Amino acid sequence: MLLLLPIAAYALLAAHLLFHGMPAALCAAALLVPSSLLFVRKTWALRLSALMLVLCGVEWVRTAALLVMRRASEGRPWGTALAILLLCALLSWISIAALRGRKKPA
Repeated sequence: MLLLLPIAAYALLAAHLLFHGMPAALCAAALLVPSSLLFVRKTWALRLSALMLVLCGVEWVRTAALLVMRRASEGRPWGTALAILLLCALLSWISIAALRGRKKPA
């Protein structure tokens, strides 16, 4: 059940990539490849999944900074967009805790 958090984080990233014009096949790979690693019970797979979730969060923060700067320079409201993007980053980082809750491989 805890694996739903990282899968949701990867799904949000795939939707983000699709929104920005990436091919659908690449977006599907961005969802399916890291999600499949969650079912590999090896230490390296858990660490790689955690690293990818950290990078997902960093991408959301980067996107938030760019969007806020663009909207502020245009005089448009930016608070709601900032909150949504930072919540996406937070979801990515909280998902790492779901990985820590898994049993270590033998």
